Amino acid sequence: MKKLLCMLVAILLLFSCSTALAATEYSFAIVNANKVNLREKPGGDIITRLDKGTCVYIAGSQTRGDKLWHQIIVSIRNNQEQRVGWMDASFLTDVCELYNDVAEASVGNRHVLLRMQDGSAASFGFPFKKNTDLTGWGAVTEIAAGRFASYGLSSDGKTMYSNDWQWHNEGLPLVSLHTNSQYDSFNAIDASGALLNHDDPYLNGAWDYPLEEVLPSGKRVIDAAASVGLIAAIAEDHMLYVAAESGYFDAALNGNGVESVLDVAIGGHNVYALMMDGTVRCFGKLDDEAVRRIESWSGVVEIAAGNGFVAALKGDGSVHFAGEMSDKNWNYKKETVDQWLNLEDAGRLDDWTNMTSIAAGDHILVGVTEDGHIRVTAHMTYD
Repeated sequence: MKKLLCMLVAILLLFSCSTALAATEYSFAIVNANKVNLREKPGGDIITRLDKGTCVYIAGSQTRGDKLWHQIIVSIRNNQEQRVGWMDASFLTDVCELYNDVAEASVGNRHVLLRMQDGSAASFGFPFKKNTDLTGWGAVTEIAAGRFASYGLSSDGKTMYSNDWQWHNEGLPLVSLHTNSQYDSFNAIDASGALLNHDDPYLNGAWDYPLEEVLPSGKRVIDAAASVGLIAAIAEDHMLYVAAESGYFDAALNGNGVESVLDVAIGGHNVYALMMDGTVRCFGKLDDEAVRRIESWSGVVEIAAGNGFVAALKGDGSVHFAGEMSDKNWNYKKETVDQWLNLEDAGRLDDWTNMTSIAAGDHILVGVTEDGHIRVTAHMTYD
């Protein structure tokens, strides 16, 4: 009997010291103390120390005894290198707890740009370090996050940048900015309804398929979206026009207009159109199941797209998803969005409620709530 009790005690001790995966909403967090240890494993050897204010991505969680640990990915040396390790969760503050007056979000490749209700701006994630300085941004009316850079539009129609190259529009004031999360290039709409293209000078021609080839002469543009070799715009009569590399779309879309379109989003090589009746149409290379799900939606008021997936905000404040995640450059595992978000009710993120707007980048989703808070979920892996 004594031997049996000893065995039971040993088993309990072993279990209490082992690590168990805890449920985590994959998101970003900020280091809240100076020189916090990043360890090889919970309680293990120190890899490096992170300064207060460092942004990290939470990739998983484990408990060890009574302490919660987060597995994190952090970018260092101007985001040219990554470090992966474990950190005591008490030294991390979820980004969702830091902001309570957000008006709008825009998502780039690996960072999030926020427009605050007072007209200021903030950002978090992994942009190049030189692109995180938003000093001097004020009276911001619209924002757009690129691959690494951030852009803003002020109330007087001028543009603001977070990087070391600038573009000055010599014509009419700008009224809208639209960017591409895969490259730091963007298009803008001026007060005349003209669509203006601008490339990062380091990219050598991301805009290979000018919209002017398919947009009827004289039509004013009211909304636009872009990706590499792909640009879409909505004219004032709510006709959608798309210019793209041959083979992306069938002839019914490429070079021809689609009627009654309210909003447009591009994710990868897929175009999503929010129709005026609250339904969504999709064009590109999505699988049949994703298409069926998307075309079953109704009551949609906003759409946002990432690399291979699309999110829809409905009038009741709920958020729905479809698509899959895959990126050879970042070694993302190919999986459905349901698997990524661990959805119980396929296609709907149940605990995202009372949302007023959504934004998406390559592998990041952000929602803004009625009270100005944000929800963030991301899917980032490491080599």
